Amino acid sequence: LNGLFFRAPLVNPDRLLDRMLPYAQPLLGPTALVIAALLWFSGAALVLADESRLQEALRGVLYPGDWAWFLAIWVAVKVLHELAHGLVSKRYGGQVYEAGVLFVLFVPVGYVDATPSWRFPSRWQRIHTAAAGMIAELTCAAIAAWVWAYAPDGPVRDLAFKTILVAGVATLTVNANPLMRFDGYFMLSDLVGIPNLYAKGRAWIVHLGRRWLLGQPSTWRPALSPGRTAFVQVYGIASLVWRWTVIVALLIAATGLFGGLGWILAGTTAIATFALPAWR
Repeated sequence: LNGLFFRAPLVNPDRLLDRMLPYAQPLLGPTALVIAALLWFSGAALVLADESRLQEALRGVLYPGDWAWFLAIWVAVKVLHELAHGLVSKRYGGQVYEAGVLFVLFVPVGYVDATPSWRFPSRWQRIHTAAAGMIAELTCAAIAAWVWAYAPDGPVRDLAFKTILVAGVATLTVNANPLMRFDGYFMLSDLVGIPNLYAKGRAWIVHLGRRWLLGQPSTWRPALSPGRTAFVQVYGIASLVWRWTVIVALLIAATGLFGGLGWILAGTTAIATFALPAWR
């Protein structure tokens, strides 16, 4: 029933990643990460230092004729993003048996299934695997920032600015957001040492609802320290509010974009997201 979120597996990339790994190894180590970080900060400084040119570029960013360029850049950086996840997982001995497209309101988002990385013995290996896609995209954005800062006005400079927005701003807004089950969430879960953080927070919300709405005694027993229990509770509330905000915004967008079909999509999604969980 949920028309907002569904995924379509496409390929098994494991053999391709095996062939690519020897060539990509120099780009996956700590030295490459330090160089990438220097590029990020220097690129951000270059963009923010030229406020007048930045404002001028932002004013022209939504020109309708440029959407094809945004799409092409988006496809390129997302392929790189998912390759980075897969390659880092392979570097630590994981397998990647599935890659495909996740659809959010029919907007495609690439993914690779790096679930075996959860069994890596080191949490820093798991965090590196989760962060690999963002590292790759932010590095692209930083290189584009250098091009934008020094290239003359023209198509190359315009293309560089679009890359900054897609690979930099959009990545930080979506992938780094720990309230959604994307890269930032898995990094946060490992950093605080609470596996299944989202599920634990959701379970607390369910028991809270049963207690206040149905008068049932709470049976929620997280088996965590008081500090971590409070963290799970705060996270559960924050992720719920954020999830509902995103869903409502997408439903509004669906009704505006698709007319009658959008209302049908909104209705079925509302039933799946709100009515059925409330009934259960």
